[in-house]
Amino acid sequence: MKFYTKNKKTKKHTEANELIILASPDELTRLSRFFAKNALLLKKWDTQFGHAHLQDFERDDDMDRFPDIIIGVNGQND
Repeated sequence: MKFYTKNKKTKKHTEANELIILASPDELTRLSRFFAKNALLLKKWDTQFGHAHLQDFERDDDMDRFPDIIIGVNGQND
């Protein structure tokens, strides 16, 4: 597993060694549903999975205030 961050100015991805999530219990529940659903899809589609965006998972106006989380197949960004 790897984490990446995206530089706002250069738009380049850099590997991160730490991820900090500040969230309410409800927000963590939403995140856990997103991760669980995409874990099942990743098992089903394997390398054909592509990627998934949190912002697309539960589309509502409230999600626009959060940074997007993108899940991809391990090794796609290496």
